[in-house]
Amino acid sequence: MSRSVLVTGGNRGIGLAIARRLAANGDQVTVTSRSGEKVDGLTTARCDVRDATSVDEAFAAVEATQGPVEVLVANAGVTRDQLLALMSEDDFGIVLDTNLTGAYRVARRAVRGMMRLRRGRMVFISSVVGLLGSAVFRTDPVSGYPPGTPDTPAETTATGTAHTVAGLPMTTNSLAIMSLAFSGFNSIDRSLNCSRSLPALSTFKRLL
Repeated sequence: MSRSVLVTGGNRGIGLAIARRLAANGDQVTVTSRSGEKVDGLTTARCDVRDATSVDEAFAAVEATQGPVEVLVANAGVTRDQLLALMSEDDFGIVLDTNLTGAYRVARRAVRGMMRLRRGRMVFISSVVGLLGSAVFRTDPVSGYPPGTPDTPAETTATGTAHTVAGLPMTTNSLAIMSLAFSGFNSIDRSLNCSRSLPALSTFKRLL
């Protein structure tokens, strides 16, 4: 059964790979980017997750062409890696507004339609660097917080959303990417409370 899917930050990298896999499985997929640049074989929408109006417009475009969003992959994120002494407050603020508040904005917009449909899936793409730290002061894509933070924004948003939709046939998960290497990556799926090596994107068979 074809589903209406939205992948934020899906114009390249991990987001694009996820979008192409879902489209290959028969889903109707729209990817977003700040530029709105076209992506071959996929529907695209302009969206800046730092702007609530832009988020609402992107969702409205998806709803008009492929129906209410049934699957949200919150992948949009930025990095501003730097040594602590050299990192500016502006850069740190940009990361939090994109990776933390941006995830909240798209989740809040998606959950309304999913609750009306009484079904839905949300996956928040994170990174284990936000959990384990690194040699520089990282503001990691989607995970957002510096090393040593107990819960990164993707996990926090997924958990909070799960409480919101408890009792409904909906799921929320975070997927923390460890490293990319050829056709596979290591991941920690915190919703399953375990870590292991997985072929690229195969985790989505369980999450979606």
